[in-house]
Amino acid sequence: MRSPTRKPSGSSQRSSDLYRLDTNPEIIELMKYCKRQSNRELCVGSISPAEICLNPGGTGYRGIFAKKKIRTSEEILNYPEKLLITSSSLPSDISKLKNIKLQSKLALFVAEEKQKKSYSVYHPYINSLPNDFEDLCGYLSNSEIQKLPSSLRTHVLNQISDIDSGFNEIQTQTQQFLHVTFEEFKWGWYVVNTRSVFYQPVDTASNEMALAPFLDMFNHSPQANTKVAFLETPYKRGYVFIALRDIAPREEVLISYGAHPNYKLWLDYGFVSCIPNVHNIVPLTILSLAAKNQWLDKIMNNRQFRKKKQILDSYKLDQALFLSSTEISPQISVLIALHYWDSGRSAENDSHFTFEISQDKQEESLCLIKQIVYSEIAEYEKSLVALKDVDSKAVKSAVACIQDCICVLTELNASLHD
Repeated sequence: MRSPTRKPSGSSQRSSDLYRLDTNPEIIELMKYCKRQSNRELCVGSISPAEICLNPGGTGYRGIFAKKKIRTSEEILNYPEKLLITSSSLPSDISKLKNIKLQSKLALFVAEEKQKKSYSVYHPYINSLPNDFEDLCGYLSNSEIQKLPSSLRTHVLNQISDIDSGFNEIQTQTQQFLHVTFEEFKWGWYVVNTRSVFYQPVDTASNEMALAPFLDMFNHSPQANTKVAFLETPYKRGYVFIALRDIAPREEVLISYGAHPNYKLWLDYGFVSCIPNVHNIVPLTILSLAAKNQWLDKIMNNRQFRKKKQILDSYKLDQALFLSSTEISPQISVLIALHYWDSGRSAENDSHFTFEISQDKQEESLCLIKQIVYSEIAEYEKSLVALKDVDSKAVKSAVACIQDCICVLTELNASLHD
């Protein structure tokens, strides 16, 4: 049985229920492929792919574990650039597609290679990938999506729209790929979305996505024990993995996918970190806020407040809206200040708007903040009740994200009432 895309990241694992996979035929073929593609430059002496069982029912995940003690600052892995599957790896019929995002091109490429089965040069890698991504949000039904909190629902619908548009744009441009079904393309899209890395090709100044066989088996933790850097010398380019602390035998080697809050980990990878995440926030959208807060709805939709709406648009106050366990985003404070601003006393421009809440409005503004938090808690709890008994992988993953957001909001609510 193949593992989930990514495990629910947690503390470093040392377990008796750990099964090394370096004798697994599937992994043996993958490692042969990697050595062949890298001209034998890939060496994985101190680490091994392994599968760990999380419960008696057999649910588990794959990852990379230490075979022996790894010391602080020790180089764990040197991953050569030539192993990456990049835009230059694409066949001409895919690379020449116009105005198609690289992610969609890579998704199409992976889907086609899967169809070829053992005839594909990439078969050992394709065969190591998950059979499905049914724990990800793109596999929620329409009715389940409608039960999500509005801010999460917006992110999910945007992702689904990206998949739909990528497939439709390819099919509209040419009939050459009609043999690739939407479900196959969607699988490929999630392969790329969950397993790609960003790197900078020699001949360009910008980063691009690339698939990374074997490297993509490393799992994420907000408290990673290993750092990854891109190393470039006159002789070679590639990723180097360095231990940040001592790693015990049978302990999982964990990296960081970036400074992602838990909702973003859920959205892109299908899991929520179960250890403290300093980057954790609950996302908000301006429309969901306005729907639950009359003072903001007036700014957004009442022509009487068009000068305030102009300031909101000019300074992009509808972006980067969030709540964390200890604070609200600066934009929310500015929106509240904008609510109290007397635009009628100012000139035609916004020079009299100070972007700060005046001293005499501090207590009232705190009440507005409490109302925002309370309304978010109520919406998330309503979603939890609506979804918690639904038996599907995607819903269970969504419920974990909702529960995590409720914890963040509850902590913030408690701090506001101290």
